[in-house]
Amino acid sequence: MNSDRYRSDQWRLLVQVLEDLHSSRIGITEGCRSVLGLRHALDEEKNELFLPFVAVDSETDHFPLGDVRARWSLNALEREDKERLACEQVYAAAIATATDKLLTYAKQHAL
Repeated sequence: MNSDRYRSDQWRLLVQVLEDLHSSRIGITEGCRSVLGLRHALDEEKNELFLPFVAVDSETDHFPLGDVRARWSLNALEREDKERLACEQVYAAAIATATDKLLTYAKQHAL
């Protein structure tokens, strides 16, 4: 796959992640982690539209998601999930605004 095709695919993937985040098909913590992975793949580290996602990821990077959850006890997962959801509520409005802005930008590149 050539680099132009790869970048185009990554932009489309970013649009999908942002749409999933916007519609609450994925949570804020998971969404921010995915956005940041794509930010790197797209070489957009200096793009300020990604900064709210960086900030939230920094605040939530200790919460267990994905496969790592299998190594946690149920009590610890319950405690961490409760804390994560409370944290996500604090950032919900800011991430909703950031998602809308970045989605507009990403759609322009995903053509």
